[in-house]
Amino acid sequence: MTISNLFRLLTTGVALTFGLTAIAEGNASTNNDAVEEVFAPKYVKLVQTPTKVDLTLSDGQTLSLPQYKKVEKTYPFSASLNDQLNIKTNFKKQTLKNKLAEQNEIKLLSKKLQIDSIDVNYIDFYREIANWLGTRYCLGSMSQNAVDCSGFTKIIYSTVFNKDIPRTSHDMSNSLTQTLSVDQLLPGDLVFFATRGKKHINHVGMYIGEGNFVHASIKGVKISSLSEGYYHNTWRKAGRIETESL
Repeated sequence: MTISNLFRLLTTGVALTFGLTAIAEGNASTNNDAVEEVFAPKYVKLVQTPTKVDLTLSDGQTLSLPQYKKVEKTYPFSASLNDQLNIKTNFKKQTLKNKLAEQNEIKLLSKKLQIDSIDVNYIDFYREIANWLGTRYCLGSMSQNAVDCSGFTKIIYSTVFNKDIPRTSHDMSNSLTQTLSVDQLLPGDLVFFATRGKKHINHVGMYIGEGNFVHASIKGVKISSLSEGYYHNTWRKAGRIETESL
């Protein structure tokens, strides 16, 4: 070995290694649960020590060279590769699971509310009114045991939209901040009817989409169509109430 080769061997700078450690007892197992692979990215650094190495050359001369030692270090990763992969995999699985659950819920709500398309931006509104379907009607009541049209509307606005609106359908109609045509309505907008005369508004419902609305009729909380003869004839107006949140 020449002096230059020896010196090069002793003074090599930094060597990098990446260790993949398998933790298992006994012989290697094919059971994935029995082996935990931890990604440990490491590097080996040659560090000069105070000790000198004296070498005697063929011509009798003595050459004094510094001695180096190998120091193994681990990169400061916050988590093993295995942990990182598990986190990503679990996140994707949970996201997919949530997405499938949401799609299934939308399908069920669509069927229950008799509309083909559910706007996910109003999913809380759809969920809440679906829970009220079938509640019996009782004038002046405001509970899921019994409710009237304006009481039902007021409860939904408070629960879903966090808004306080008037108690009666007549006062609600007078509190509109926007009067809208049917094609401008969004889920939750109010629709008004005069079932006892041409002018006096005495019934209110909430638009849900596709020309349908939810309301507490004398037959209980149900879904009806604006094009239905009775409601088409008693229709008065529709709109939106913009209020401060509770």
